[in-house]
Amino acid sequence: MESATCLDSRWLKGYLQTLQELVAEVEGAIAAVAANALARFQQHITHQQALVLRLQELANLASMVGGPGWLTTVDGDHSGLREGIRAGHRKLADKNRHYAGLIRRAVRTQDLILAGCQIYSSDYRPPQFQPEHHSLSCEI
Repeated sequence: MESATCLDSRWLKGYLQTLQELVAEVEGAIAAVAANALARFQQHITHQQALVLRLQELANLASMVGGPGWLTTVDGDHSGLREGIRAGHRKLADKNRHYAGLIRRAVRTQDLILAGCQIYSSDYRPPQFQPEHHSLSCEI
């Protein structure tokens, strides 16, 4: 590869596919948080981490070949893929904003619950055992 125009369609398709998979994983994580499905959420996080690493590797390779602005230098023959990648970046940014808002609300909810528990527990006094003095009698 000698120039940015040498970023062939296989590479661009691979980048776009990985980006779309990342968007799907973020959507899955959002659904898992909404469903309070911790195990599923953790699986999505693991997949997201792997996909982000892959995207970083691909972007680093593209930067070495085409320079830091590699996406803007993709030639006209691949303009559809370039626009797909840009759309994927926008969609990922939108999902990330949604995701971050959901996490912030979850944290605020957790904080409110904890605060409520602390207030309740500080005012709560368990009943003290006080034996009652009753006399027992038996008739024969």
